Amino acid sequence: MPSAGDSRLIRRCWDSSLVFCIAAALAALTLDAAESSGVPREFRQRVWTTDQGLPHNTVRAVLQTRDGYLWIATQRGLARFDGLKFAVFNHLKDPAFVSDDCTRLAEDSADWPKSTGHAWMGRRNSAPV
Repeated sequence: MPSAGDSRLIRRCWDSSLVFCIAAALAALTLDAAESSGVPREFRQRVWTTDQGLPHNTVRAVLQTRDGYLWIATQRGLARFDGLKFAVFNHLKDPAFVSDDCTRLAEDSADWPKSTGHAWMGRRNSAPV
């Protein structure tokens, strides 16, 4: 006849097995949802660095504009990401950039009466552009 200690051990193993099965089922559902999301694999990259084209690895601000571009502010310039590659804007590519140290990003609101849809960039020691 099993002892009370054996019953607790069997119960603990059963509980652990049940938790594992539930976690495995949830993981499978999550993976299945990610695969069926229709997002191409080239857009599933999670980390972008200077190796992929960012001007600097420290990102200070991110903005997605109405046209779908991602704008990324760094201390070495501004980058526009189209989903595949970065276009970099800084003093090396445009002499009008007095300061590459981008700190803030904003876009005109569609709710404003005179909205232009322009993106605005704040830079350290410089007026917004």
